[in-house]
Amino acid sequence: MLNYYYHFKLLLKRLFVVLIFFFICRLAFYLYNLDYFGSISFSELLKIFIIGGRFDISAIIAFNLIIIILHIIPGSFKNNKYYQKVLKILFIIINSTIIAANLGDIEYFRYTNKRTTADIFSYILLSDDVLNLIPQFLKDFWYLVLGFIAFIFLNGKYIQNSKQNFLNKNTISRLFFTSFFYFL
Repeated sequence: MLNYYYHFKLLLKRLFVVLIFFFICRLAFYLYNLDYFGSISFSELLKIFIIGGRFDISAIIAFNLIIIILHIIPGSFKNNKYYQKVLKILFIIINSTIIAANLGDIEYFRYTNKRTTADIFSYILLSDDVLNLIPQFLKDFWYLVLGFIAFIFLNGKYIQNSKQNFLNKNTISRLFFTSFFYFL
């Protein structure tokens, strides 16, 4: 039973780290596009962040459903180091994709005045010049690429499957401020 609680706690730690990154992406989006939101009062901004946080939680659960299932199914096979490595890699791939979309949305908003929706996929799939534009995008928006690399690095660093005491104040503060400054 203790083994089950350990893996459940590990899952919550991993999801909590992603929630922190989602919050940082939302904050970076707001600060980068501040001129679009200048007339918002602090109470409205707080409300937007709370509602956005609720949306982030549902999105994290939806995208990580396979990870959640793989963490909570009973069995001692979850102690296998290869199983844990696969879980960690899968977790990083899934969440890196989501964070990349969030980071891309920071700049995309300036061109379209709306957040990314499913119509971006039709643009990517129907347009034959997307592959030609990628090097230019990487050059023009290098800071978003740097933020993405920082996310992968910090995600790999803080999402260890060791028995370290992760959810203490110092670790959470260090993770938040380090990743916040990487993203800015």
